[in-house]
Parts: sequence; C-alpha cells; structure tokens
Amino acid sequence: PLASRCAKFRFKSLPRDQAVARVAHVAEAEGVVCRDGAVQALVDHSDGDLRRAMMSLQSASRMVQGAALDADTVAELAGVISPDVIQRLRAAWAADARASLDAVDDLVYAGYPASRVLAQLHDLVVADPQLSSIQKAKIAALMAAVDRALCDGADEKLQLLNLMLQASRIAQTAGA
Repeated sequence: PLASRCAKFRFKSLPRDQAVARVAHVAEAEGVVCRDGAVQALVDHSDGDLRRAMMSLQSASRMVQGAALDADTVAELAGVISPDVIQRLRAAWAADARASLDAVDDLVYAGYPASRVLAQLHDLVVADPQLSSIQKAKIAALMAAVDRALCDGADEKLQLLNLMLQASRIAQTAGA
C-alpha cells in the first residue's frame, strides 16, 4: 500500500568516467586503497548503478580489511564467473552432449548461479563473430525462456543443460 502512494523516480546512469571518478573520490575519502582497475571494476560490475558501486566498495573494503583492493577481489565479490569458465562453456557447444554435461556439472558444483551464467553467456553470444544475427536472436530467445523457467523455480542444472544442448543445435545450423 505504501508503494502505491509514492512517486517513483527513475534516473539514468552516470557516464562511466563520472561514476569512476566519484567512486575513486569516495574510496580516497574513506581511506580505501585501490589498485589499478579496482575502481573501474566496481563501476563495471554495478551495471551503471552508482549506489550499488558504493555498496560494493563498502563490502570489498571490509573484505580486504586494510589491504589494497584489486579488480580480482571486486570480481569475486560481484560473483563474476571467470571468462575462461564461460569460454569453456561456450566451446562445449561445438563438442558433444557429454562435453556440455561436464561443463554444466562443473558450473553447478562450483556454485555459480545460473542467472549469472546466463548474463555472461549472453554477452559472449552477442559478441561472437561466428554466429549469424538469426542464430544470436534464437539463442537469446532460448536464454529468455531459460531465465523465465529459472524464475518459476525450475532446476538450474537441467535448465543450463537444456540451454547448452539447444544452443548447440542452433549454433551448428548454418545460416539458421
């Protein structure tokens, strides 16, 4: 009831350079030592949300407890999956079903959330020069269906495996 009586304001994200400057200013004011790339990583992993970047800075500074904050610590805090792991997952599409099952098993057993896997895999698919625009669109639609199923409470492992097998079929179809 309270939300219906309040005005909702939406703000666009600050330009990246301004957000980086602001986070760096706050880090310096709070005495948080940041190595090269740490502030940029905070801004990048916050998806343009300066408030989230500040909360991540606070959490990361507590995590390192006086040591210098680096980009790897920020990525770990943000739950970012290593690009090598995502690339291996993408490479499993070209292999057989067993490779897909093994790649999904590794992700699930490592504890990575399926939603994060989807987000990072989506970025990789969009930038993939080997896929046609139609293949990218079909894979993106498949990812949307998997995301919906996950939101409805479906099993993460089964949904990721479904994604892998169907995306493999789409990627192997020439000019699909």
